[in-house]
Amino acid sequence: MKILMREKKINEPTINGGSAGVTRAMYLGMALGYTDLQLHGADSSYKGNQTHITKSLAVETAIPVHVNGTTFYSTPGWCAQVDEFRRIYVGYRDKINIKVHGDGLLPYVYRHISDPSLKCTWESSEEQSPPEQKQPWWKSIFGLYRDLVGAH
Repeated sequence: MKILMREKKINEPTINGGSAGVTRAMYLGMALGYTDLQLHGADSSYKGNQTHITKSLAVETAIPVHVNGTTFYSTPGWCAQVDEFRRIYVGYRDKINIKVHGDGLLPYVYRHISDPSLKCTWESSEEQSPPEQKQPWWKSIFGLYRDLVGAH
């Protein structure tokens, strides 16, 4: 890393990873040497009209997401954040301690991350509701994001 930084004339190290503040903070904490990460305010969902969707610069689509019978109101971007968290958690849980606080979608998934029976479905609209998914919840969440934003 030091050689690359010297060759490219970079004075500051680069922290890779994380497409959202929550997941980037996890990589930043690990890079700084922290081994206990406590996530607060990382709900990836909202209740009622308590949301920052209307204050976001990006156009967001609010969608109900059902996980094992519990409904959360989320966005495609937040669903992708939950999937990204899952990948980071699975990859690093043996190296660091991660605790997610709260009662939103991401904390719920965190508490049930090892449950193979966890199912996730969503409603894209009342006229066009996809059938219940028969695959792991995280594939459903990532598929939801991919389908709604057109990523391939």
